Amino acid sequence: MFGRLGPLELLLILAAILLVFGPKRLPQIGKALGDALRNLRSHASALEGELDTDEKSRRNAADRPPIPNESDSRDSDSGDSASSNPPSNGSSEPRES
Repeated sequence: MFGRLGPLELLLILAAILLVFGPKRLPQIGKALGDALRNLRSHASALEGELDTDEKSRRNAADRPPIPNESDSRDSDSGDSASSNPPSNGSSEPRES
């Protein structure tokens, strides 16, 4: 419905703005709109750069092997893996063959 504005509609909108705000305030409004758009674009590009940096660091972190924890090395040195792992059949008692 409001997707396309022709030249006549734009001219009517500009004439209405000129009547409402007057010729003295129109340059101030234009400057304020320009500053707001410039500020919005700079913040958008800064955010885009920050997201790119974050995405690159996540990719680099995914490519690196994980750093082993001290608790992982202590668990593997104990040699008693059967007592630390629960039985796979869902019961709390050990399986008999």
